[in-house]
Amino acid sequence: MTRDDTRGLSIFYASFGLILAGYLFGQVTYQVAPRLAFSQRLLSLTVFSPAGGSPRP
Repeated sequence: MTRDDTRGLSIFYASFGLILAGYLFGQVTYQVAPRLAFSQRLLSLTVFSPAGGSPRP
């Protein structure tokens, strides 16, 4: 928490963004998964994990 963030909202918005991205990835994957092989599903998860968790400027 920074001294300018007196209400502590920065951690909330950072967490919410990460959770929302994971939820949307899960929904899209669920729709596409029947057409993908298991190895392709693992590859998409492997690519999304670092991309979804990387800090945004």
